[in-house]
Amino acid sequence: MFDFGKIERLKSRADSGDVKSQIEIGKEYLKGQNIQASFTKAFAYFSMAARKNEPEALFLLAECQDNGTGTDVNPSHAFMNYQKSANLGYLRGILAFANFLEAGRSGVVDFPKALKYYQMAVKLGHAPAKEQVVKLERLIQSSNSQTSQPQANTGIGVQIGRAHV
Repeated sequence: MFDFGKIERLKSRADSGDVKSQIEIGKEYLKGQNIQASFTKAFAYFSMAARKNEPEALFLLAECQDNGTGTDVNPSHAFMNYQKSANLGYLRGILAFANFLEAGRSGVVDFPKALKYYQMAVKLGHAPAKEQVVKLERLIQSSNSQTSQPQANTGIGVQIGRAHV
């Protein structure tokens, strides 16, 4: 049987500023298993913890912003928070940010920067990211060899370079 007092204690610690408790109660509000689901409250608790630069909270906040969970969809804020989480070394943040860059969801496809973040994920032991590293290395190599040859301007293309945020 579930201890409802546990949720109350968790909520009390979260409301007092405990970052780990803010994340955990936010997750509880997302799941809605031990407490009535509230995406808005989940977002609020993730926001509290993210203000303290907690990497997992920044990632969870970005997911909410990316998917419109408890808030409006906001890709630019999601991008910023995925980036902060990634730069703090949080694996899920690294992967999400690399995907954002690779897919051009920030408005610009940035294969070299995505490659850098996938390489970080590999260094942290995330073996599946190695496939993305190989794929992006080939794409970058292919792009570099194509740009060294004169080509007709078709007016169609993908911008490969650095995103300016």
